[in-house]
Amino acid sequence: MKDPKEWQESDLKKLADEKTHESTQLEFKSSAALAKNPEKVKNISKAVSAMANTEGGVIVYGIAQDSKHQATTLDDGVLIEAINEEWLENIIDTNIHRNIPGVHIHSVDLSGHADKRISLVVVVPESDFAPHQANDLRYYRRRNFKAEPMEDWEIREVANRQVHPTLEAEFVFTRSPGGPTAHYDLSLCICNIGKVIAKNFAVNFWLPEFPNRITKGFVSRERKEVGHHPYLLYQYRNTMPGGSNNQLTNAVLFPEDRLHITDGNNFYLKIPVDFSVYDLYIRGCTLDWEVFADSAPPRGGSLSLPELIKAII
Repeated sequence: MKDPKEWQESDLKKLADEKTHESTQLEFKSSAALAKNPEKVKNISKAVSAMANTEGGVIVYGIAQDSKHQATTLDDGVLIEAINEEWLENIIDTNIHRNIPGVHIHSVDLSGHADKRISLVVVVPESDFAPHQANDLRYYRRRNFKAEPMEDWEIREVANRQVHPTLEAEFVFTRSPGGPTAHYDLSLCICNIGKVIAKNFAVNFWLPEFPNRITKGFVSRERKEVGHHPYLLYQYRNTMPGGSNNQLTNAVLFPEDRLHITDGNNFYLKIPVDFSVYDLYIRGCTLDWEVFADSAPPRGGSLSLPELIKAII
């Protein structure tokens, strides 16, 4: 999809013509929302701060929406002499505390008018400096297509973005050459997608118990039944209890660092190819993972195992 920072009139018309739905990261507002009165200014501060406090996103001023939260029409916009990028930037900067770094405001020229009219597209990043307060002294987040006040626990959780590291795990299967020893290699990469250094971290992931698997370096301590099928827990830590070496003792992850755990000879997980991917579909097999980093709340996810493997067959 085209970068919202480059949207032109044709792109906005397409959003309206296709009746695009609003989402957590996309909001439509009519140009009337850009009026110079206290209530409209308050609503601007709510909308923009809510985006930054949630997942970031795009606010389009100039597209009407219906009761189903679908875009309907591209309206006539605003007169550039009265409302423009500089005016909106000033409203955002002076009515949201603390300031949100990286907000981008893009004007879109509208044709078919005797006077110069524009729509405004506001691209709001997910902020590492959240929570941000609107000018009514409340904190908001995007929920159910609108900005709603945050609860106490939500404010605390968002505030942790700048206190704790944010790590994610990536898994990729590759297939070895054919023959009787053919197997799949599972690659594990830990990524620091936040702004805080991770000093101590660990990854847990569950996989079905494949016969004849070959592992090295990973600790497998638990076994469980999922839908009458056995799963094994694999664990990796950059430091082991008591400081004993686990290949990458004292390794730290700086922001944007990517640590490939299984790209050497000390950590690997090999799965034989003598099983049916179709059977994995029937069983609904998944790869479930969880990452721990310092005192941050754990992050996790679930991946379809047959989809991962099917991609390389």
